[in-house]
Amino acid sequence: MMLGRKQKTLLPTKTLRSKYDSEYQKQRQRKCETISNTYNRHCAKNLKPIAIGNLVFYRTPQDTWGPRKVMSNPNNDRNYKILGENGMTYTRNRIHIRPKFTPFNKDFEASIL
Repeated sequence: MMLGRKQKTLLPTKTLRSKYDSEYQKQRQRKCETISNTYNRHCAKNLKPIAIGNLVFYRTPQDTWGPRKVMSNPNNDRNYKILGENGMTYTRNRIHIRPKFTPFNKDFEASIL
């Protein structure tokens, strides 16, 4: 310190930390973990699993919501297989699937089964 303030210099000093310093990296990692844990604890929520065969709305490739039926849950996690309108099978995360609480009309249910 000179004249009561930190000097701007390109000369190497012992007080400056290198971004490759291992303690500096550990400190940054701990800070990132603390931030992500705080976010997960306060903002993230677990969604209820959906049973196979339930009627749901899913996000289509055209970014609209379409009604369909859950075909399978292969790894028993948040991913589900859904048979689309054109006969293709889509894999969707639970966040992109909304349960259908009211029944479809009988003609529509027969068309998606």
